[in-house]
Order: sequence, then structure tokens, then C-alpha cells
Amino acid sequence: MLERGDLLLLSTAEAYGSTRVIDPTWTRAAFEATLAEAAALGYTGLCIAADNTALASRPEQLEAWTRWEDEAGTLMKAHPITALCAFDRTRTGPPTLEALMRLHQNHCHPDLAPHQRRWSRLHRLRAPGTR
Repeated sequence: MLERGDLLLLSTAEAYGSTRVIDPTWTRAAFEATLAEAAALGYTGLCIAADNTALASRPEQLEAWTRWEDEAGTLMKAHPITALCAFDRTRTGPPTLEALMRLHQNHCHPDLAPHQRRWSRLHRLRAPGTR
């Protein structure tokens, strides 16, 4: 997939900026530019999987992530983008995980089939060693 150009791997800094505090406006523009490039190459949308742990560890990062979630929801409802955001629960405290779970809505483009929507529903995350 890499050789054919079907898979693009980016660092967190490349995908979200080097400050590790996400800028929703910049990130939306970057995603829209990537979507336009993909469309020009004949792709029908984007599938994104990201470990975003480094972007939500500090209070100022979580606040910025909150703004991005609103922007991402609007973006994903308007464009064929599927995303899976991952947060390492061994490096993210339970209060932050709880806040992230409240933010992560089921943002789906209306053209996605119901089975594509199911995976994004939240399941309660537990910190290691908790029940």
C-alpha cells in the first residue's frame, strides 16, 4: 500500500502541527487539502487512524482538542472521511479519558453505511487495573 501510494504515514507533527497543541483551523485546512489531493487521484475519501495521546495530555491541549472535535464533526459530516482516534490509556489519566469520551461523538458522513458507523460508538475505557 505504501509503494502504491494508497497509504500515507505521517508523524503527529506532520499531521497536526509541531506545537502539539492542535489548531482546529489549520488542521481542518490540512485535512481538506489532503482530501482534495486524494480526490484528484481518484480516491473517494479518507480513512484516518491516529494515536492522539500526545495531543491531549495537558490542560491546554485538551482544551484545543475540544475545539477540534467540534470542527472535526462538521468536517466529517460534510466530507467522506472516516477517522479512528486512539488515546493510550496507560499514558492518559482517567479524568482526561472521561473528557475525551464525552467529546467523541459519532461524527459520520451521511453516505457511510450503518456498519461503518458502529465502530465509532464509544465503549467505556478503563485505566489499567480498574474495573
